[in-house]
Amino acid sequence: MTTWQPIDTAPKDGTAVLIWDGSDMVVAICEPNLLIPWRSTYGDTIGEPTHWMPLPAPPEADER
Repeated sequence: MTTWQPIDTAPKDGTAVLIWDGSDMVVAICEPNLLIPWRSTYGDTIGEPTHWMPLPAPPEADER
């Protein structure tokens, strides 16, 4: 899956994903038991994201 998905289908197990709130994109995780369940990986709370997508795979290690 590499396209934007509705936020209600996002993983809610602490997996980091890219989210969109209509104006900004941020890497975030969902903690559904909190009053504001979404927070960035820096710890900032995020209001009402509308869409999400998985993070891309990291680059392969450089073999020098």
